[in-house]
Amino acid sequence: MNASGTLGLVAALLFGVILLFCGRRMRRVGCVVASLAISFLAFFVYQIERLHTGDARIQIGASKVDVLAAQGRPTASTDCSTSYGYERTSLSAPGCTQILWYYSFLTPEAWEYVFDANGRLIHKYHWQSP
Repeated sequence: MNASGTLGLVAALLFGVILLFCGRRMRRVGCVVASLAISFLAFFVYQIERLHTGDARIQIGASKVDVLAAQGRPTASTDCSTSYGYERTSLSAPGCTQILWYYSFLTPEAWEYVFDANGRLIHKYHWQSP
């Protein structure tokens, strides 16, 4: 989750709404600012929904190409020495050679896809903060 980015979008939306109640010139600026903030928020909500939908379709044993087709370009790609929060607190899945990460911009969640040497999915996990 990008807390500062999310707060910035919410602040821009509120600022735009406030400007809507100011003079005629400011009303136009407020409309543009609010519209842009709403557009960005809608995009990030769409991104989260797409990641949830894609994750539901991906099964263990899928190829890396299948995961990329369903989820798009990953936020990060790491070896098996890191985990959510960039620190491995437990052993990674046996046979792990690569992990693809998909992070949400608005919400504190991530999707982890673990691949073996043959490029097959051996583990997947949806990380979500309470």
